[in-house]
Amino acid sequence: MASRYHAHMMGHLKSLTKKERICSHPFADPSLPKDQFVVQRTRSRRSSPTFKHDQLVSSCPACKNNFHEFYCHFTCSPNQADFVTVTSTEEGAVKSVDFRVTESYGTGFYDSCKDVKFGGLNDNAMTLIGGGATNYHDFFKYMGAVRPIGSPFQINFPQKANSSWNSPLNAPVRDCTSEGLDSRCTCLDCPGVCPTLPAIPGQGPTCTVGAWSCFTFGLVLVYALGVLAFLTDTSFNPLFDAAGVSETSDMLFPQKLHQSPGPWSVQARCSSGTAQSLPAPVPNHARTSAVVLRSSIHSTLCSPSTQTQYSSQARVLQARFGMRHTPMDTFTIVFALIGILNLGWTKFEVETDPVRLWVAPNSELKQQKEYFDEHFGPFYKTEQLFITDIHGGPVMTYPRLKWWLDIENEIRALKSEPNGYSHPDVCFKPAGPRGACVVQSVSAYFGGDMEDWDEDSWVEQLEDCASQPAMCLPDFGQPLAPKYVLGSAPKDDEDNRIWHKAEAMVVTFVVSDSLDEAVRERAEEWERTLRVYLEGLSGRSEQEAGVKIAFSTGVSLTEEINKSTNTDKNIVILSYLVMFFYIALTLGKGGTSYMGDLLRGSKSRRISSLFTGTKFTLGFFGIVLVLASVSTSVGIFSFLGVRVTLIIAEVIPFLVLAVGVDNVFILVHELDRQNSLHGPGTSLQHTEVDASALSPMSRPGSIRSHLTPEERVARAVARMGPSIALSTLTETTAFALGALVPMPAVRNFALYAAGSVFVGACLQATAFVSALALDLRRAESRRVDCIPCITVGGGIVLEVLMKRPVKALVMVVFAGIFVLSVVSMQRIELGLDQRLALPSSSYLVPYFNALDQHFAVGPPVYFVSRANASARTNQQQLCAKFTSCSTTSIANVLEAERKRSQVSYIADPPASWIDDFMYWLNPELSTCCRVRRADPSVFCGPRDRERLCRPCFEDRVPEWNVTLSGMPEGEEFLRYLNQWLISPTDEDCPLGGRASYGSALSIQDHAIEASHFRTFHAPLKTQADFINALSSSKRIATELTESTGSEVFAYSLPYVFFEQYATIVSTAQGVLGLGLAAVLIITGLLLGSWRTGVVVTGVVGLAVCTVIGAMSWEGVMLNAISLVNLVIALGIGVEFCAHVARALSARPRPYSVDEKRRSEWTRKSKTSAERDYVHQANWDVRVGSDEEQAARDLLLPNVVNSDCFWCTARIGSVARRVSVAGGPAYALEDQDEEWISSVMRRQDYEYTPFVADDDESVHED
Repeated sequence: MASRYHAHMMGHLKSLTKKERICSHPFADPSLPKDQFVVQRTRSRRSSPTFKHDQLVSSCPACKNNFHEFYCHFTCSPNQADFVTVTSTEEGAVKSVDFRVTESYGTGFYDSCKDVKFGGLNDNAMTLIGGGATNYHDFFKYMGAVRPIGSPFQINFPQKANSSWNSPLNAPVRDCTSEGLDSRCTCLDCPGVCPTLPAIPGQGPTCTVGAWSCFTFGLVLVYALGVLAFLTDTSFNPLFDAAGVSETSDMLFPQKLHQSPGPWSVQARCSSGTAQSLPAPVPNHARTSAVVLRSSIHSTLCSPSTQTQYSSQARVLQARFGMRHTPMDTFTIVFALIGILNLGWTKFEVETDPVRLWVAPNSELKQQKEYFDEHFGPFYKTEQLFITDIHGGPVMTYPRLKWWLDIENEIRALKSEPNGYSHPDVCFKPAGPRGACVVQSVSAYFGGDMEDWDEDSWVEQLEDCASQPAMCLPDFGQPLAPKYVLGSAPKDDEDNRIWHKAEAMVVTFVVSDSLDEAVRERAEEWERTLRVYLEGLSGRSEQEAGVKIAFSTGVSLTEEINKSTNTDKNIVILSYLVMFFYIALTLGKGGTSYMGDLLRGSKSRRISSLFTGTKFTLGFFGIVLVLASVSTSVGIFSFLGVRVTLIIAEVIPFLVLAVGVDNVFILVHELDRQNSLHGPGTSLQHTEVDASALSPMSRPGSIRSHLTPEERVARAVARMGPSIALSTLTETTAFALGALVPMPAVRNFALYAAGSVFVGACLQATAFVSALALDLRRAESRRVDCIPCITVGGGIVLEVLMKRPVKALVMVVFAGIFVLSVVSMQRIELGLDQRLALPSSSYLVPYFNALDQHFAVGPPVYFVSRANASARTNQQQLCAKFTSCSTTSIANVLEAERKRSQVSYIADPPASWIDDFMYWLNPELSTCCRVRRADPSVFCGPRDRERLCRPCFEDRVPEWNVTLSGMPEGEEFLRYLNQWLISPTDEDCPLGGRASYGSALSIQDHAIEASHFRTFHAPLKTQADFINALSSSKRIATELTESTGSEVFAYSLPYVFFEQYATIVSTAQGVLGLGLAAVLIITGLLLGSWRTGVVVTGVVGLAVCTVIGAMSWEGVMLNAISLVNLVIALGIGVEFCAHVARALSARPRPYSVDEKRRSEWTRKSKTSAERDYVHQANWDVRVGSDEEQAARDLLLPNVVNSDCFWCTARIGSVARRVSVAGGPAYALEDQDEEWISSVMRRQDYEYTPFVADDDESVHED
């Protein structure tokens, strides 16, 4: 197309009058002999009074006039013989000439044109007029080359001087920065006249100490000084003194506490004041400490603190709640409620739309996307392929090109099923319904057919087309730069790309999108057919052509992300079976377990325990309750309109299984403990004790040891219920806080997780407690379970942790880990690699890998202005190629930002529709805007004869000019604009608006509601690139809104998925801060000690900090998904802390008598808590998450695993801090077990789950 313009440039000058209009002095002298003119007659359909290149460069007077004078010198100069030499001729015509120019002339001419923009292509006009030349030699070479649609004879521009030469052309050239109107160009076409943009405010110089930042250096320094002070203090001031411990051990910490009212009861002692008495004889060196401790115990028991009263009330409430009804009544009520709540499944829906899945409904960018789609139409869809050699290296060979062109023709002819749509039915046609489809492929360089090329010529043809895309136009008529169709081409020694050695061929089929569902369904049907075809092609391409094919279609991402979880059902079933057997094999570590009988050598009970001591039925019931909690949560939230996502479907069952089963272990192990203390083996033992040897909490007389099964269950619930309530409330709160993240997928996940955990806890506190009682009665009545169970146990780590050097080492090491975590978290990146949202086996994973590796084109970005462009003031805020355009107009600012692409991420010139429209009206471009001579109110079409038409503004007053004076406004503006938008973009008028700007304006009710300016981002390879590009675009749009006085926003297809990162850091701080505040409030209230609450909150906060630091080392990015995982880590961390903290809160006061006593109590408390929870929870989460990793979902399991690991390490290592810094304690919990039993008996409770059982069966040995 561009070369044809040069043929017209050398067209016959019909008369001297017209020659005078084009060629200035001295060419206007009519006495010049005609034989000095080199005239080439053309047979164009339409002769033009000016050169055709004016349509491309007319916005820059310097370039336009230099073009005129260049050809005037070549054709009309009286000194032509000095620099033009005919080198060969043929019959009746010149075949080639040499045209000699000086370097200064050539450089000046090239410089005046190299930056002139052609908005329709988002590129420089040099792409068309000079083949993309980068210097004046290439520029002249392109103009002088012989082509079918170019120069009719060869024009050579020799660079080496010859002795036979006269003077080369060295005429003055115009500079685009000149002040004269016949030379000066605008900022868009001449960087030399552009104002300098203000610098973007930066962060200023960074404070560093060597290679470290000042923050890191200061933190490490504080840590080092703290460790030094800590070690010095522990060395010179021992933290404990063992004196007197053995003598007061039995006296201060009795093994058996009183359990019935009597003269030695707590109430009696408080009344008589004997609770503080100290029996004799007592060694003198221990008496002082003992008196202090007994005084505190007296205060605790006789004047109980709020904490003690709260703990007692909570235990009684738990006992009453757990045993209020008979099991069958409980089962009936619970499962009836479950059935009712599961009716919400009737409104069950799965969210599959990626935008609705990952973008908040009130997102500003989502609203802008919807506005763009409504006013300009949805962004087109792309079907893209990357073709690479199976061994790497260059991909193109002659046989492969022939093979691919055959495949491409097959794709073009592909028929969809069942309606038989083909590619032309759904493709994007910029020239209108009858135009050609946009297919970006290297085949365009060969005209879609390799028959005209052989193995010796194809390389030259490809290199020529790659260097001069305008020579090889595809059928849709727009130059195709090599970066769109070839990837990873190496460079030669001169830094030029060797395109025929590219490592990848990139092929893109562009498909139209629409808000019309029928149009969209038609496109999706063809895309699904294409996907099936490409899947088959990728499977056979290695054998057929030795290439690999990575591809993506318009429906691929949605289909792959939202694949049905039916293929994961085996994994889900297997994981639940594994957890079921794990629960059954590890439950029952007390006296009723089969292994316990074997260890005691009870041969008589071994066989019976084989069938009665197992807990498979109980374990299965626990699994059922977990599933019921998930199902009920789905029912509740489905009824409330919260849609399920596939992340929920695949992750929640594992998460709730791992977390929910922990309460089962807690209750069962505590019941085992109660059985060992008060079970059948301890029936009604009576022991007479010498009063003088009793501790203040002991009593003489008989100690009633045996309790009924229901009383033991009540005691177990009373003892562990508060801990379960504490962890459940904290977990539910922590999970629910994840709903503050506005992303629907994350918000819905958080709600379902919180609901499932809470419902599961309620079911365990009711149905499972009843099942415990039934199972205990079954076991003691020798009823058979399913299969035997074997369990093991241990507790070596705690013995090591309680050693003084180890405690100091643990404190130092984990303080160091905290410092390292704080330093590491500064390097956490933002984002979510889209490959992580896909199954690892998805065909899109290699596609995204190839996209990152081989594609060097960024996504298009549109700056949308809502200004009414029919008003002159608004026109000046939009345009760039007229003298009265504002220096801060949209087009000018975008061009200026392009010049600093390293911060703006804008790579291409903007497509300024208003500038091209105004130049379309230029009467000098006589083949563009035309009206009927007979009736100027009627526009001429592209096929109307020239003699019937004239330029629109030919006789306009004031005439068309570069000041915008006299340009149309209001209704007249819209009249011409509507005609421009339907005018074809072709070689006769490249400024026609149909192909380039047909969808760039939204005209409603005879007014311009909005318009957009298109440009392209620089290649965006990383998540940081996308985030920074969005941030830069929002900055530019904000500045444009302020400078133009009308709303401007930036839109690009990926933007909606990256909006969350603008606030993700502050959101994380807020959510985690609220979570820690919730932990503080809940633990402070339920433990009755704000000091202990602060310690628990601090330890959990340290654990979360450690997880965040580990994220940096593991390469886990911060995003909405990982934020929810941090909230989950917070909740799980609380669960690790809660039971230990509550156990430590139940210690005697004051607990600071000596460190060894505190360590002993810590060891005992943590042993109990760890036996009940920590060991089991660690393995529960590990088993659940390991099974989950077998599934395709990669978003959550890896983070959950690391979270649990770090939480376990943190809580296990800093338990001593709870014992040192914890709040005031309340009296030992075992003291009031008889009181709880008495309270239960006063409720006239009757429990008869097995009416055939009698008392003898209960007490049978």
